[in-house]
Amino acid sequence: MTDTLVLPYAERLLDCLCDALADSLGGPVCRCCLRPGAHLVPMDSCYCECGAAGSANGQASVQVTNVYPSSKFPRSGVDEWDDACNTVTWVAELTMTVYRCVHTVDEKGVPPTCDQLDSDARKIASDRFAMMSAFACCDWRRPAPTREERRIIPGTWTPVAPAGGCAGGFMTVLVDVGAFCCPDEE
Repeated sequence: MTDTLVLPYAERLLDCLCDALADSLGGPVCRCCLRPGAHLVPMDSCYCECGAAGSANGQASVQVTNVYPSSKFPRSGVDEWDDACNTVTWVAELTMTVYRCVHTVDEKGVPPTCDQLDSDARKIASDRFAMMSAFACCDWRRPAPTREERRIIPGTWTPVAPAGGCAGGFMTVLVDVGAFCCPDEE
């Protein structure tokens, strides 16, 4: 079986995120992938340079971090279950994550300058704006053009502290993906 309910929204959000990051201060990322799992994405490929002449850096991803039934979007939980396929909507929580290389203490123990820290802060702020743009400007109807327009709301953007020369943040998006009916119930 193929997931035709949730995964199309995650794929569409990933496309929108990768496109938005290309116009950010940090530019395109080295890797922009769908990732499995619900935990915070590890900083495992936060390359400081990649692509033609080092024109890209960092990593970005979208994960499906939660899927739950809802009697009233976006609230989690079901008031009643009458065994009818269309009485409950399913909500997908998608999480965008972006990490970039940041300045750290050098090999001589000298901390980054204020200009370097300012540059890093501006780059991460630009990535936060790119995530907000990916949410707001994405054509959400594309994954399911035959369905009615879905309800989609943004969640919180949360910064991730520097570790190993990388820093960034993540943002959630809640998507009403609709009812799930067995093929013989539609």
